[in-house]
Amino acid sequence: MKEAIIQIYLEVGTTASSSGHLQIADTMFGAAIEELQTVGEKNGSLCKVLFAVSEIYVKAGRISKALNLLKRALIISENVSGRNSSQYLEALDRMAALFVQQGKLGTAELYLKRAQLLESSLPIVNVNRQLRRLLQLCAVVSERQKPQEAECLFSEFKNLEQQLTRQ
Repeated sequence: MKEAIIQIYLEVGTTASSSGHLQIADTMFGAAIEELQTVGEKNGSLCKVLFAVSEIYVKAGRISKALNLLKRALIISENVSGRNSSQYLEALDRMAALFVQQGKLGTAELYLKRAQLLESSLPIVNVNRQLRRLLQLCAVVSERQKPQEAECLFSEFKNLEQQLTRQ
């Protein structure tokens, strides 16, 4: 029953946001998040909603609201699943993408490197996510005038890509 109510809040919030009714969208998204918090975070639902709502805020140009939600998702995923969870890595990647969009490349680089380091320490690596992150990181360091580091990252990307195609 709660899932249906949460879904309605999210649908109404999304419709309101795309129609420019940002106050209604905030109220609906806030209600969905509040409902999820009452049941407790066990299966990642709250982080998924925070990710989805942050995307809507980004599309609406409400970057600071999106960033606050992503910071919250990062903290929750770390507390619930730990730093070696896919949700934690997704939160890092999403924050990095948002910082790239804002032109804060130094901060984006830190988040991407942190995620890359954590990903490489996992027993099972998500290769597609790692490839995507390597390309993002390569673009960021290249933009920051670090050609040698960008070249090294691109070589790492090509090696990983070749390993994947051999399998």
